[in-house]
Amino acid sequence: MLTQYLLWTGLWALIAWLEGRAPAGIWPALAGAALGQVFLVRIDMYPLLLLPIGVAFWLWRRRGSLRQGLWFFGPFSLLAGHSLAHGAIFSGPYFYGLFGYGLRLLRQFWLPAAILLGLTAVICLLGVWRPALRRRLFSAIAARRQLWVTIAALLLLGAAFYGYFLRPQWSQVRTSAYWYGGGAIPNLDHENLLRLGWYLGPGGIALGVAGACWLLVKELDRRTAFLLAVGLFFSFLYLWRIQANPHQIYAMRRYVPVVLPFFIVAAAYLIHWLRCNLKGKIRWFVSAGLTVIWLSGIIWGARGFVSQVDYRGVIGQFDRFAAMLPSRAIVIFGDSAAVGAGDILGTPLHFIYGHDVLTLRAPDTLNREAFTEMMRSWQRAGRRVFWAAVPERSAWPLAGAMLGPATEQHIEMLILEHTYDRKPTRIIAEKWQLAISEINVDR
Repeated sequence: MLTQYLLWTGLWALIAWLEGRAPAGIWPALAGAALGQVFLVRIDMYPLLLLPIGVAFWLWRRRGSLRQGLWFFGPFSLLAGHSLAHGAIFSGPYFYGLFGYGLRLLRQFWLPAAILLGLTAVICLLGVWRPALRRRLFSAIAARRQLWVTIAALLLLGAAFYGYFLRPQWSQVRTSAYWYGGGAIPNLDHENLLRLGWYLGPGGIALGVAGACWLLVKELDRRTAFLLAVGLFFSFLYLWRIQANPHQIYAMRRYVPVVLPFFIVAAAYLIHWLRCNLKGKIRWFVSAGLTVIWLSGIIWGARGFVSQVDYRGVIGQFDRFAAMLPSRAIVIFGDSAAVGAGDILGTPLHFIYGHDVLTLRAPDTLNREAFTEMMRSWQRAGRRVFWAAVPERSAWPLAGAMLGPATEQHIEMLILEHTYDRKPTRIIAEKWQLAISEINVDR
């Protein structure tokens, strides 16, 4: 949601600046600061680094100078550079892995990238060496503007029809085995647009696509070009490929920063255009009717889980669990689940109660000598170490004599089901029966 706020604030300020709204200095500075901070919030937003290139091209094309853009380029460059340094230093494996994925995509789609790079180079060279020829070229393109935008809108309609109706039927489920839990997960990317309709409703998908096409045909100018570029790019990117892990919410949340707002803005624009341009009372019936159909679809799709609050009443259970531990304890959870007790309990145990928490998922790969020495060093430092076993998911990997008497802890909660292959609807009871034992390696 913070990415959504910064991105759309930045785009709004960028449009205000390009429209020439006063005061002249505040809008480019706000746009640069907001859009630059996006990279510090989400690491997968780095395609936005192309945005200043488009802004620079627009300034050069319209005003013949980039000097007026310094208030934009300065904050944007500083914050983007900060995020790159931060990612490389503090999140190296994740940072380099993401950029490596981007490079693999470029290698896979090298031909479109090469064509785009070549066209950009030709335009820049024409601007330097043959400005008159460049002007004639732009004039010829502008003369057929309506043809180009109509073709783009038809291609967008075709892609949406394919993604919603044909791709889910024609593609087969594949598996992918690169998520952090180590297991294979179904790759259901062919259903991405259909799944977006779970939350926007089918009417929201139809109105969003139609609104985007109408924006292309009727409103493509300096006010909408960057909004359309950002919205369409991330929509195509994430609706083409989004698989993350078996929990549906982790996949769907990637639509929140750009894709969902873009569809909503496009749909609202279309309804507003119809209300303003149709004649007579029919405009009110059409606009109100489409709005009611759209909102009804969203409300109908929200049945069963819109009022669900996960982990309700669990805070008191966490308090009881933490109360049995001494100050600054170290808790090692034995839990083979990809997301289990150690992950859910570990966060509050550390950040609220001040304990340190680890989860042992794969005891077969454990270096037992190093593990023993690590626990011994903790004990020499005055830290008490505990083993929290989840029955049927774990077993103490060392000699049993190291463990003291076990104390049982029961934690129960109601949560929305975790699913990847369908829309989550069921409310399930999660129960953990933990056996807590103190570890003494010298026992």
